[in-house]
Amino acid sequence: MDLTYYLINLGIAGLGRFLDIGSTWYASRTLLLESNLLAKKMGWKGILIFNIAICFLAAIDFHLSLIIFVVSALAASNNVGKAWVTQTVGEEEYSEIFKEWVRKAELKRLVFSNIGGSIIFLSIGLILMFLTSNFDVVAVGFAFVIFSCAVIFHRSIAFYKMRKDREAKKNNS
Repeated sequence: MDLTYYLINLGIAGLGRFLDIGSTWYASRTLLLESNLLAKKMGWKGILIFNIAICFLAAIDFHLSLIIFVVSALAASNNVGKAWVTQTVGEEEYSEIFKEWVRKAELKRLVFSNIGGSIIFLSIGLILMFLTSNFDVVAVGFAFVIFSCAVIFHRSIAFYKMRKDREAKKNNS
């Protein structure tokens, strides 16, 4: 493998992971708002070590680096979009307010909003994957599919835990 090719791929994957990790740091320095339970458990040191390894591994192939970049950029955009709230009221207050909203919301509205919003990204990904023969475009589409599935998965777990806490509080009262 050509070293230049590998370094370019490393830069692509590294930029994506930097955007995601940097935006996570900006939105939730304590990781209180992190929906990825594995990342939350690893902490910042673990996140950095894991992502450095991912970047070096992804650099082996351009399309893998491109997928890592697109998924990471979409996650970063999501983080930055809500960071103004955490920067205004603080992570703990935002977390408590959000948990209360989730507890009050009708289950069908939570499910529809979570899946419905992600279907938009899923549809973009599927269109890109199945309406072209260009593998670069297919890789970008696949990244959209991965992102939408990850959002559905992580938010569903977070919503489930918040609602389960609500039921536990009701039963203890």
